[in-house]
Amino acid sequence: MIFFSVLTVFFIFTAGTDRSPFRKITDNIWIDIFAALLSGATVLFMSFYYSMLIETKGFEEIIRLNIKKIKKLKDKGWSDENIAKDILKALNLKKGFRYNYAYRKLIYMLGKVDKIKLEKDEES
Repeated sequence: MIFFSVLTVFFIFTAGTDRSPFRKITDNIWIDIFAALLSGATVLFMSFYYSMLIETKGFEEIIRLNIKKIKKLKDKGWSDENIAKDILKALNLKKGFRYNYAYRKLIYMLGKVDKIKLEKDEES
């Protein structure tokens, strides 16, 4: 990601000048602008993906710490959707992209809870 960040800065500051790496190929400055936008978008999506990975690990930890309660709620007939909404409400997440992403991720993870066995230390 650092490479693409440096590349983006380089493309932005050399766009339209003689120092542009594309000047040897063509005189069209739109290629410089396109390269700057493309590398900038790459950095944006890579950082967004990285932040979502970090957030997902937090959800795994929440589920792991509350697995006994989640299994009890499932035994009472709660659906994965209701449990996910309850967890997001406790995290104070409101509607929006982040909420929708977290909701889908939690439902996916809650579907796997039945396969997790409780350790003896956690049962007592």
